[in-house]
Amino acid sequence: MKKRKSNQAAMEGVRHKSSITQQVMALILGLCLAVVSIPTSQSGISVKAAQAEGPAVNSGLSEDVEGQELGGKFSFPEGFVTETDGRKKDATATDKSIRGKKTVAEDSGVELEEDTELPGQLAEPGCGIITEDTVWGESWSEDLQLCDGELVVMPGVTLTICDMIEVRGRVTVKGGGTIARGQTRGHFSCEDGAELTFEDITLDGRSYPSNVCMVSLIGNNNLTIGEGCVIQDWIAQSGGGAIYIPGNNSNITINRAVIENCKAKDGLGGNGGAIYCPDGRINNKITLNDATIRNCSAGDKGGAIYVCQSEVIINGGLYENNRTTDTEGLTDFYARGITGGGFLFNCMSNVTINGGIFSGNSSVTKGGCIHHCGHGETRTYINGGTFLGNTCTNQPYLGSGGLYHSAVEQGDTSVVISDGVVFGDGEGTDGIDGILLE
Repeated sequence: MKKRKSNQAAMEGVRHKSSITQQVMALILGLCLAVVSIPTSQSGISVKAAQAEGPAVNSGLSEDVEGQELGGKFSFPEGFVTETDGRKKDATATDKSIRGKKTVAEDSGVELEEDTELPGQLAEPGCGIITEDTVWGESWSEDLQLCDGELVVMPGVTLTICDMIEVRGRVTVKGGGTIARGQTRGHFSCEDGAELTFEDITLDGRSYPSNVCMVSLIGNNNLTIGEGCVIQDWIAQSGGGAIYIPGNNSNITINRAVIENCKAKDGLGGNGGAIYCPDGRINNKITLNDATIRNCSAGDKGGAIYVCQSEVIINGGLYENNRTTDTEGLTDFYARGITGGGFLFNCMSNVTINGGIFSGNSSVTKGGCIHHCGHGETRTYINGGTFLGNTCTNQPYLGSGGLYHSAVEQGDTSVVISDGVVFGDGEGTDGIDGILLE
């Protein structure tokens, strides 16, 4: 009897201790729930339908937490993206990772749906394959470089460049995609001795007015623009909307590519809407093989091409609707003799035209298509080609629609036109496609 009473007492003691333990656990759980449910306004973040990253844990909380604010320090999970100034950035988690259907950051004004398409991934420049819209140079402080290799921009993908990209060594850019200027400094600069090749790529300047061109050649460079390339809408305030050659001894070869809607600034000093090889730069060679250059303009000289102390060879192609536009050259005493050349301005260079169609080029000063200046060592050889609808609207020089030979400087110059070259239809007397020799 005594033994049974002893056992009952022991069982009651166990039940009493178990009851105390349950009460303590309930108290702790209640405190935890109270802490979690307290809103924290300092976080500035509201997360709907949030779920902690990692394995599911049964916390006893309702799965429907929509509309609640979670307290504590907020951080994006690794790989999550935020939008800032039109670009995409990776954010790295520093605290508890949170994913949500919608995230609103009050201090930045950003509101993103989880599946929102963002315009571009901010990335560090380098050779490789780009498979999604990407931005280079918007916030990188170090030098931006492409060195020895291939950059492939896939079809349908846009690479936006916002600063100068230095090209070093031998680099090929291809892939069928688009490279676009994102800010006024966006362009390529070939360092001394660099070789740059573009193949089957669109280079879009987006008509940003800028002090720089699409690509500049420092010296001893090889630039090749291959078949399938389109260069469009590049504007440089001084000269050379697409290509600027500030150095010596470079080779530029354009093979069945298109350059269109490129522009040097209006007014005096705007030279070479597409290609600018300025005074004092020597031994550069520009070769156009069945290229197309159209709708380019410059205020002063060479609506498409300005070349000095170098060489141009044209082997076929289409060169149409290029123009010089500013009439200041009609009244400025110095400029009166050396402006114009709606397509090309040649000064102290060798220009050889072996064929091509030159159509609809124009100038408001002299030389609707070609201005051949009077400085010594200026040579123009026209061995082939058809010149149609080229005009000059300056009344004293209406007859220079096709070609103007300047006598402002009495240097040793020559223009040679071979048999078989066609200037106009042979019937007009209004100076269209005319040749004027002073």
